[in-house]
Amino acid sequence: MEVETIRQRKSAYCLVVAVASFLGALVYLSSCAPATERKPGGRKNCADCHTKFADKYLAMKSSHTAVKEGKCEDCHLRHGLVPKSILKRQGNDLCYACHPREKIGMDKP
Repeated sequence: MEVETIRQRKSAYCLVVAVASFLGALVYLSSCAPATERKPGGRKNCADCHTKFADKYLAMKSSHTAVKEGKCEDCHLRHGLVPKSILKRQGNDLCYACHPREKIGMDKP
């Protein structure tokens, strides 16, 4: 009877060691894995969906710096599934956010 108890304890000990080793290896390997770059909240960039727009405007000689840098949200609000071009400001106020009136000739009556 005593030999059987020793075998059960050895089996239980081996099982515990095996599970602990497996978990340790899992933690080690997951910490060594290369980190994938994620956008905040898992959101896409605008050009991920608006590929035709991106191809057209990024190929132009002259375009806004925000467009070149992919900073669409400097001027536009995110729209999600509803396909609307919603600007953050109305009319010329949008332009004046970056361009001084005098530099673009809008200071004249």
